[in-house]
Amino acid sequence: MCFRKREKELKKPPTASLIVIKQLLNSDNDELVNIGDELVQEKPLIINFDKLNEREANKAIAFFSGISFAKKGEVKTINDKTFLFTTSDSFLDGTLEKYLSKNRLI
Repeated sequence: MCFRKREKELKKPPTASLIVIKQLLNSDNDELVNIGDELVQEKPLIINFDKLNEREANKAIAFFSGISFAKKGEVKTINDKTFLFTTSDSFLDGTLEKYLSKNRLI
């Protein structure tokens, strides 16, 4: 019987290095889907909705919240107009929590 050494698994970069920070300027469906794809790819999103009216902001927040829910993640309020959207793995390595604390976002 012959045993092979396992190839080293590709290490995932620290979660904090994957954060996508956006100022949303409109609630266009294509724009929401493009940004939402980042969350689907396990990248935490920090999104500011300051430039949107209340209806547009609620639409976008509901969309990104739905993705977070489907990925078993969380939505955290940073301030009245800025939110963090995550997936289930976002806090596992501890770097996202450190980033948020260091930058006084939570």
